[in-house]
Amino acid sequence: MKSKLSKFEAISITCIIMITQIILNIPEYITDLTGTGTITNLIYISIIGFVFCYIISNLLKHFSNSDIIDISEFIGGKFLKFIVSIIFILFLGLSTIIAISNFSYLIKSIYFSNSETLLIIGFFILAIVVSNFRGFYSIKKVICVFIPILIISILLLFLGTIENFEINNFSPIFGYDYSTTFKTRFTKYI
Repeated sequence: MKSKLSKFEAISITCIIMITQIILNIPEYITDLTGTGTITNLIYISIIGFVFCYIISNLLKHFSNSDIIDISEFIGGKFLKFIVSIIFILFLGLSTIIAISNFSYLIKSIYFSNSETLLIIGFFILAIVVSNFRGFYSIKKVICVFIPILIISILLLFLGTIENFEINNFSPIFGYDYSTTFKTRFTKYI
C-alpha cells in the first residue's frame, strides 16, 4: 500500500531534517569557517539555493509525477536508470551512516561520555528498524505531532538567550576576509 504525503506532512518531515542539522552542527561549522561573515555567507548560499531550485523546478515541469530515476530511464534507457539508482542507493546509505555516526558522537560527547559509541548507534538503528516495521504511516504521524513542539522549543530557547546577543558581534559583516566568506566554503567541495 503506497501512502502519499500531505503538504503538512512533507513540510514537517523536511523541517525535522533541517531542525536536527541546525541544532547539532551546521551553525558551529559555518561560524568557525566564516566568523562574523556568517550572515553574508548564509544570504549568499540562500540565493544560490533558490537559483538551483528555480532551474530544477523549470526543468522538471515537463516531467510531472516522475522522479529522477524515471527521468533517467526516459533519457538514457535501462542502463542510465541502473547507474542513477546505484548512485542514489550509495548516496542515501552513506548519508545515513554519516548522520547516525555524527549524531551518536554528539550524543555521546554531550550526555553519555562513559557509554560506547556502538551502543548508542545500536539504539538508533533499533529505533529505525522498529519504525520501519510499523510502517511509514506511523512515522509521518509522529513527526506531525512533534514538529510544533520542536518549533516552540526552539523559539523559547531563542527568546531565553536573546540577552546574550550583542550587535558588536555582527561586524565586520564579511567575516575574517573575502576568501573564507565566499571562496573557501565552495572550493572545498569542488
